[in-house]
Amino acid sequence: LKGGEYVALEKMNVCYNNAEVVSGEAGGVCCYAGAELDRPVALAQCRRDKLKSLAFLALPPETAASAGQEGKAEGRVVEDLSDQELCALPEVQAAVLASFRKCAKAGGLTALETVAGVYPLLEPWDPDTNGCLTATQKIAPSKIFAFNAKEFETAKKKGII
Repeated sequence: LKGGEYVALEKMNVCYNNAEVVSGEAGGVCCYAGAELDRPVALAQCRRDKLKSLAFLALPPETAASAGQEGKAEGRVVEDLSDQELCALPEVQAAVLASFRKCAKAGGLTALETVAGVYPLLEPWDPDTNGCLTATQKIAPSKIFAFNAKEFETAKKKGII
């Protein structure tokens, strides 16, 4: 991190993998804490059903049934949103972050190990299609950050205070 602090990324990944919304089968969580950030951020493989439930709960009642990209009402129901639109909703990202903060507290993570931003994902990481996991199902962070470059840049903005 910017102040030269060290954070245990593997410990964070393990802790955040316990969040109810996270899909361990799709790759789980990949945290990042580079020198350009004040606080760490994460990319998280999420369960589609849990993410849609969070969208219904997080969006204001008048937009939950008609949410579109970036949370703007477009006359479409949450069920009709594409995976990318669902993941891009700020309300959904905030709800996933809230669940991560609960996990951080329960897992005994320090304030510096608590992510400042998380970008939910629904396209699974795997060793064959995108190389984001190794043959033994371990995450390959550099490949994950390259494969999800747009989402990664969005998440990184939240780590700068």
